[in-house]
Amino acid sequence: MLTALDYAEITNVQNLYPHVVDVPANYHRVGEIFTEDGVFESPFGTYRGIAELTEYWSHSPRRAEALKQSKVLAHNVANLHIYEDADGTVRCISRSLGVSTEGLSSSMVYNDIMRKTDRGWRIVHRTLSAMVPPTVTLRGI
Repeated sequence: MLTALDYAEITNVQNLYPHVVDVPANYHRVGEIFTEDGVFESPFGTYRGIAELTEYWSHSPRRAEALKQSKVLAHNVANLHIYEDADGTVRCISRSLGVSTEGLSSSMVYNDIMRKTDRGWRIVHRTLSAMVPPTVTLRGI
């Protein structure tokens, strides 16, 4: 059963995510979010392990292509829900609002499996799904 401290630590990891993936100076901190064998699965590809995840967010050619397609400048994570399955698997679901270079917003859902490691809670597997196509403009508001 999860404790209040577990909830706080999981929330902290979840809240750290945009501060790492949106800030080039923080890309080296991917290991504070994902397990060594962590997986990030998105419409732009699947990336496994700290080295591959760090390379992806370090504006590798694959990341550049994903940015070109999505044009997302910033991730704003909200509505985190943490829960534990009957078998003890800890999961999180959250929403993310992405703001693009064109002033468009898109809504995404993160579905995560978490694991407590000797370095604290980390994401084992993150699946990103788009909720709403980027059709709502924020310009002129």
